[in-house]
Amino acid sequence: MNIFSKVRATTKKVTEQAKSVRWNINKLGELAGKLNAKDIMDFYTYDGDFYFKGENENLLNYVITLNAVNFGSGLSSEWKDKRKYKESSFKSVASALKKTI
Repeated sequence: MNIFSKVRATTKKVTEQAKSVRWNINKLGELAGKLNAKDIMDFYTYDGDFYFKGENENLLNYVITLNAVNFGSGLSSEWKDKRKYKESSFKSVASALKKTI
């Protein structure tokens, strides 16, 4: 199982157990239908050795996963102790995710 499949599986588990948040599958489908992978990939022009610079689906998966994981990464005191880039949780998350691809 690759990192993206693991993120999907664990996210599914968490959201199924959530008490205050629910997925609206119809709205999610509408949003997915509006997304243009090329526009997203063109927008995310990463610079830095901590970024994955792949193409196509791998890059799209990386961008979405990076932003989803990073959203809560700064809240964990355990994560702060393990950051590669002490000044930035985002750079550390990006670097760690890049290594798994």
